[in-house]
Amino acid sequence: MGTACDIIIGTHGQMTAAGALRIARRLEKFDPLWFEEPCPPENIKALADVARRTTIPIATGERLTTKFDFARLLEHRAAAIFNFAFPPVPTACAAQIDSKVFTYIAAIDDRRVFAADPVTGLVMGLSMFRHPMDNVPYEVTLGDGTTTMFAPAFAPFDLPAAHIFKIRPDRQIHEIEAMGFVAPYGSASAR
Repeated sequence: MGTACDIIIGTHGQMTAAGALRIARRLEKFDPLWFEEPCPPENIKALADVARRTTIPIATGERLTTKFDFARLLEHRAAAIFNFAFPPVPTACAAQIDSKVFTYIAAIDDRRVFAADPVTGLVMGLSMFRHPMDNVPYEVTLGDGTTTMFAPAFAPFDLPAAHIFKIRPDRQIHEIEAMGFVAPYGSASAR
């Protein structure tokens, strides 16, 4: 992969502090850009524990909604990177799609499922998110049903990613894990 891109790790807050630290210790040598929500974001003490014991910067904030939530993060030094650029939209996958908050993603190319277990409902796959950032600002629907204009301040980028999904008996899809790396838009290192 070289040095043309950064590695980011996102766990959707699904780990304990002990589990997150085991992963972090193994990944520190790769110097990831950040480790996003290694523990549930509302568990400030666990995030702070991980932040103190790894060299990887901890990121969180997408699911936090008040200035008091962020004040607690700062007070406990639970994160080095705060993801609060997104407006307050619903947190369920389908509702996020309906909110149009991810409109800046121009395309998701090369989607592939490479493993699926019909017993557990777990599915693993790969995809390439294309972010030319040429369609901002755009309208999003907030959690309360109102709309607002949103303009994320990202430079154009690509995001090759691996995903683990759980398909529930009601056929609803829940993303359990996603890992990827940020690469320059249209670069060979992302292909």
